[in-house]
Amino acid sequence: MLRLGTRRSALAMAQTRSVAGALARLDPAVPVEIVKITTTGDRRLDLSLLDPGPALERGLFTREIEQALLAETIDVAVHSLKDLPTTLPDGLELAAVLPREDPADVLVTRALSTLVRLPAGVKIATSSARRACQLLYHRPDLQVSEIRGNVPTRLAKLAADGSLFGLVLAKAGLQRLGLATGPGVVQSNGVSFHVLELPEMLPAAGQGIIGLEINTANQRARGCLERINDPSTWHCAQAERRFLQLVNGGCGVPVGVRSWTEGRTLHMQAVVFDRGAKPRTGQVAVPVEDHRGAAAALLEKIYEE
Repeated sequence: MLRLGTRRSALAMAQTRSVAGALARLDPAVPVEIVKITTTGDRRLDLSLLDPGPALERGLFTREIEQALLAETIDVAVHSLKDLPTTLPDGLELAAVLPREDPADVLVTRALSTLVRLPAGVKIATSSARRACQLLYHRPDLQVSEIRGNVPTRLAKLAADGSLFGLVLAKAGLQRLGLATGPGVVQSNGVSFHVLELPEMLPAAGQGIIGLEINTANQRARGCLERINDPSTWHCAQAERRFLQLVNGGCGVPVGVRSWTEGRTLHMQAVVFDRGAKPRTGQVAVPVEDHRGAAAALLEKIYEE
């Protein structure tokens, strides 16, 4: 039996079923159990993610799942990798990642529009400081408001709140939930919305990636996960997480970063919003295996005079 620990949301469950399916295709004889765990982030909907302040602790959506790993009540923690802190507790490690879904951010609206063509001053909701910074950089006239809850809940709020023009969400989440009903359209609870990618915006580190964390002592889990790890996604994940670690150092600076591989080359680009300063941007290309070097080179590129 391999026990997979996950949050209770529809998206977390969809991601965990993907992991269970990948494991079953390798060895149908190994049974898999899904263990649902409620995290602090699921309970504390009163906490602001746009302006968290000292009340927001690290691992808001992962701590309880990691505690289960350390207590050995689960074998594998299934995470949206962008939620997993770059520094893990002693005794835990990131063991594998599944192939990445499209990491793009998307604009979800009732009325078809692009970011450039949004009516002046409309309200757009997000739970991400990174998204808020990028929205306001490109459209300083917008009202950016906070929204919490899982993806279906956010779509329901968009449908119900006439003052809200749209949301920014991760494309990967909409795809994994099966909410797309056609090109550029998603539907939730019988209500249809327009969806357009936001090429102006860079995603969060690890966005679109399912990360699989284990207790370092669990060699059986490690052996299973090594067989489903996607090498290209792994290199990108490691590079993006290292870059985030180098930039933030615990400071919580909003960062957008995207990486991709072409043959034996790893490409990375990023935007960093230092407090009160114009955003810094940069792009590098390095050998695919050198993900730590990619992160360091990108940081140097962004902060070079």
